[in-house]
Formats: sequence, C-alpha cells, structure tokens
Amino acid sequence: MLGGGAVPRRVAAWTTRFAVPDPVDLFGEVLAGALADRGIAVRDGIERARRPVVGRWTELARIATPLASVVEAMNTESNNACADQLLLVLGHVHGGGGTRAGGRAAVAQALQRLGVPADGLVQVDGSGLSQSDRVSAQMITALVDGVLRLEPKVAHAYVESFAVGGETGTLEKRGLPEGVRAKTGFIAGTSALSGLVDTRAGRTLVFSILVEYPTTDGLNTACWKPMQDSICKLLAGWDAD
Repeated sequence: MLGGGAVPRRVAAWTTRFAVPDPVDLFGEVLAGALADRGIAVRDGIERARRPVVGRWTELARIATPLASVVEAMNTESNNACADQLLLVLGHVHGGGGTRAGGRAAVAQALQRLGVPADGLVQVDGSGLSQSDRVSAQMITALVDGVLRLEPKVAHAYVESFAVGGETGTLEKRGLPEGVRAKTGFIAGTSALSGLVDTRAGRTLVFSILVEYPTTDGLNTACWKPMQDSICKLLAGWDAD
C-alpha cells in the first residue's frame, strides 16, 4: 500500500508531481502491479537486492531505457530523480561503482574528453539539489559548447532534450522569445537558466545565467526569472521589457 485517501466522484482529472520517500520501492510496486494487470502473478511480493541474486531466480526480461528519453526528462521537465539515478548508472558503467563517488569519477572523465575545465567544480549529486554543489557559468557554457561539437546525431538529441521557451516543460509559461532552448535550475537562494538562443541575425548563442541571492521567498518568481527572460530577449535581438 503506497498511500491512502479518498477522491470525490465529480472531481476533474488532474496531474501533479511529488517526491516519494523510496523511489526504488515505488518502482517495484508499480512493476508488480503492471504485471498483475497482464495476468502475471508475482508470488511473495517484491524483494530488494543490491546485487544480482544467484541460484534462485530465472531472468524473464530486461528493461532498457533509452538514454535520450532520460536526458529529455531531466532537461525538459527537470526530473531530479532521473538525474540522480543517471549519475549512479554512469558511476556503475564508467566510474568504478554505482555510487555518487563513482558517478563523479565518470563525470570527470566526460568533462576531460570534452575539454571542459573543471577547476572549482563541486558535485555532490546528479540533480543539483544539494546546497554544497558548486559550478560556474563558464563551466556550463563550455559543457554545452563541447556537446554541440560532438557528432551531429548526439548534438541534435542533446539540443532537442531542452525545454523550449514558451512551449514545453519548465519553460512553458516563461516570457521567453522564440528559439530559446534551456534548462532551469532552482533551490532556495539560487536561480539558473542555461542553454541556447537563436538570434534574429541567424546565430546560435550558448548562455548560462546563475544567480545566488539571500534566501527570500518570492524573489525567484518576482525578480530572477523575469531578469533571465529579459537577458535572453536581448541576446536574441529583441527589445527587453
């Protein structure tokens, strides 16, 4: 049982997002429910294991998630759970262990291959929700520029993963001009917008706007988001409000 409560009969349909205390357990319950809906009984419930269990199990299927779909969830919808899980997966595959330390090692390798200077980078998690994370606008613009220089298929998938100004994801309701594709970032005391903007002159600019400010409720909505939107308009060649 994941939760409880009651929903009145005539309530209109709605969607929402919320944090769950145990995403792994939630995944197991959802998977077991989906199997049951298709007539596949899961005897004795689900069991968590940190490593493959040998001897008692028969593999029925493997679930593969295309990396592009995960990157889109992170960059368009700002799905922090996906970002944290991807860091652990990268650590498992490339960093010597499915841990945050392993993830950081994998990220360091990737930045080195892209030629991105990482002096001063402090990465605690994959989502950026930690108050201890440290990154500069120069690092972010160098990262975006580095990915754009990869093979066209990879670069295109990366650009397409960003939210589109005034249209999709976390930028759907922002006052941004056409041609802005970017990733938002916000925790109390920090506001960010980074990505690309197509100018009226036909150029594509890479930008990163990072704001650190005293923690005051409402400042991000009242001040920093409009400021970021105005900067993007100026970059694009529009008159700022």
